[in-house]
Amino acid sequence: MALGSKDETFGNQTAAYDLENNLRLRIAHSFEDIFGKYLAFPNVVFPYGQAHLDQAKVVYKGFTKSGKEKRYFRAITYRFIKKEEHWYVYATVEIDIPEVTTTNLNGSIGIDFNAGFLSICEIDRFGNPLKEWTIKVPMYDRKSEQVKVSLGDAIKDIVEYAQKVGKPTVFEALDFTKKKQQLGEVSRKYARMLSGFGYSNFKEMLQSKSKREGVQTVPVNPAFTSQIGHMKFMGRYGLSSHGSAACMIARKGSKFRWEKPNYTTVLGLPKTFDKEKPNKSNWFSLSPYTKNKFYFNDKIELLKADC
Repeated sequence: MALGSKDETFGNQTAAYDLENNLRLRIAHSFEDIFGKYLAFPNVVFPYGQAHLDQAKVVYKGFTKSGKEKRYFRAITYRFIKKEEHWYVYATVEIDIPEVTTTNLNGSIGIDFNAGFLSICEIDRFGNPLKEWTIKVPMYDRKSEQVKVSLGDAIKDIVEYAQKVGKPTVFEALDFTKKKQQLGEVSRKYARMLSGFGYSNFKEMLQSKSKREGVQTVPVNPAFTSQIGHMKFMGRYGLSSHGSAACMIARKGSKFRWEKPNYTTVLGLPKTFDKEKPNKSNWFSLSPYTKNKFYFNDKIELLKADC
């Protein structure tokens, strides 16, 4: 590792990354007879964060405690890691965090994390869905780095859209074990594919990318998100099963009240259901009732037919 320092030219004494993207490494004295004083790598371009590194290489003027003018750079720290027969270089630099430019007064963008894809739904300030779409994120039989790249590309598209329309992104703050069980209801073959890696990276990458772009991220309670979405919004707005869940996630992010359950639902009502109870309490009894009584796909088809 080569630790960076803002006092050094281009932010690092040992590894200097210049304005022409040449990376020059200072060789340890004990190896100078073999490699020379420096080892240079021309035209080094980083696949992610290049713009931040370019900004870090630009000198700026500051002042010492005594008031003397001095040149400064942003500190850049480098890590060199060998994987099999190849070497990889990772750069870390401090970046400017822009002010948040989004507000849920305009609506929100809900994101539902699923096996192999993300479902997204944008709502307006009244809670009505404006559009839903899906971005595929292949996970099955793929290496973790491949999944991470696919997730990164998907999140980049979502955050850039959120920035464009001025709305925050909303996601479920959930226990992945419970989410894994929920996703397993759709298809058991995904059980091997699902892991904490996928969701934890989704959460971290969404928050990181949103922060860098001035987009607010809002975590919400996942309780009954899918159930309410299916029963209240799927048929009403012609949304998909996952799109309706994303719609509900977005509505939670915009602080809309709990929806009232359908009293005449084709799925029936549990004996413990009481119209006089609060909406939240009735969802507590209705959700496990439908999960135990119906398979996921059967429930969806019944609700669609009941529109």
